[in-house]
Amino acid sequence: MNIIASSSPDGVELVTIPRAEYDRLMALVGDDLDGLRAAEEALADDARYPAAVVDMILDDGLSPLAAWRRYRGLSQAELAEKAGMSQTGVAALERRPNAQGRRSTRKALAEALGITVSALNPLTD
Repeated sequence: MNIIASSSPDGVELVTIPRAEYDRLMALVGDDLDGLRAAEEALADDARYPAAVVDMILDDGLSPLAAWRRYRGLSQAELAEKAGMSQTGVAALERRPNAQGRRSTRKALAEALGITVSALNPLTD
């Protein structure tokens, strides 16, 4: 495969790949372009996510809140107690991956999980 590495005039590292390889990679992404964009935005903030969390979001279709909760080994009730809210509130937020409630709610959930608010939902911050 003919891969060319170079740098732009402003120092950005670039890689040029054959069109067939580009098409193959895009086919792997498929319809999950939103998940890819979310991952790109999270990485742009220099955030680091455990592979298990990313897998749960992209492969299992979990919301970031549900993925982080499971990664931390918490039940919905345990997370709710740590965040000062109800279990039904946590369950409702887990079903809406792009709407994590008020900022104060997201902050409380992020603190309970030991993560940043942007890690909880990088598309809204």
